[in-house]
Amino acid sequence: MPDFNCFYCRQEIFKHPHVVGKIVRWDTYTIDHVIPRSLVRKLGISGKLRGNEVQCCHRCNNFKGNASPLEMFIYLSDETAKMLRDKLVEIGVPAEIADEAYTASRDTTP
Repeated sequence: MPDFNCFYCRQEIFKHPHVVGKIVRWDTYTIDHVIPRSLVRKLGISGKLRGNEVQCCHRCNNFKGNASPLEMFIYLSDETAKMLRDKLVEIGVPAEIADEAYTASRDTTP
C-alpha cells in the first residue's frame, strides 16, 4: 500500500488542508526536490538526480522552499531526520557527509 504521508511532517497528506486564496483543499500533495533544482544546477550536476523527489504536503513544501537538506535537518523529528539522511545517501551524497549533517543537527550541547 502506498505511503500517503508527508515526507517531512509525516502527517497523512489527504487529511492536511491546503489553502489557496480563500479556498481550502484537502486532496492535494506536492512533489519536493530534496536537493533543490537550483542547487543541483549550481553544483554543475547535469540531468536529473535519481530519487531526488519525495511527496509532501503543501505546508512543508512551502516552508522548505529552496532550503538545502542540511538546512532542513534541524526542523525535523529524529525519525524523519534519519529518513532524510537515508534519502541523501540513496540520491548519491556520500554517507560520511549525510551522517555528519545528521549528527550535527541532533547535537544539542551549547
